[in-house]
Amino acid sequence: MGGIGLQKDELKRRALSIVPLPSHYELIIEEYSEDGRVMFSWANEQQDESMTGLIDYYSGPNFDLDELRQMPTVPAISLEKAYRRFLENIDFQLVWDKNYDNEIESYQLIYQACDRQTKLPIRNIDATTGEIIVSNV
Repeated sequence: MGGIGLQKDELKRRALSIVPLPSHYELIIEEYSEDGRVMFSWANEQQDESMTGLIDYYSGPNFDLDELRQMPTVPAISLEKAYRRFLENIDFQLVWDKNYDNEIESYQLIYQACDRQTKLPIRNIDATTGEIIVSNV
């Protein structure tokens, strides 16, 4: 089945996710090559039309499945502990903030929530470690 080792149904599913077609077209896998290329044809028998395409590069998610299986799926800290941690680390600083609601560029003076030590805006608290995640900007 070519260098990518996928079944025809999976190849069709991926091709259709890349190039959506009207329901009256049928996707036909024409040929496989040893370097992982697959030739597709899309046919519309109702109007005697067809298109041919070559997907020679597919960039799907790149991850190690074993590593993904080992990732924690339950929080290591409770919501109450995360709330306490947030309150212990929050501070405010007075900043000018760009107002994106108006067509004319304007700014408004706001108190922005930030980390007490770094003074960077707090974005989240990692539920698996309890670490406070701040903006990198």
